[in-house]
Amino acid sequence: MNKSNHTKESIPFAQVPKCLLNDKNISFKAKGLYCYLFSQTDGFCFSTEIIANDAKDGVKAIYSAFNELKESGYLKSKKLPSGRIEYIIFFEPQKSK
Repeated sequence: MNKSNHTKESIPFAQVPKCLLNDKNISFKAKGLYCYLFSQTDGFCFSTEIIANDAKDGVKAIYSAFNELKESGYLKSKKLPSGRIEYIIFFEPQKSK
């Protein structure tokens, strides 16, 4: 039985996987971006330009952190027929095939 009426959007915090936070191969910049992305609602537009408007970091820094998360397996991107890119965030790094 779920006693909580809270939704992801109504909770004022986000839980982040410890494996990501303790991964010495991931920069604090990429860890921060992961936390930011994970805290957003479903359907959030993961545009580097939009994210850069919400942060002190510039577009190049955001793009670099995106690539780091993708290379480490915590983030996957898929280009849609419309030209938009869909991102999937993982709790554990995914092995590349």
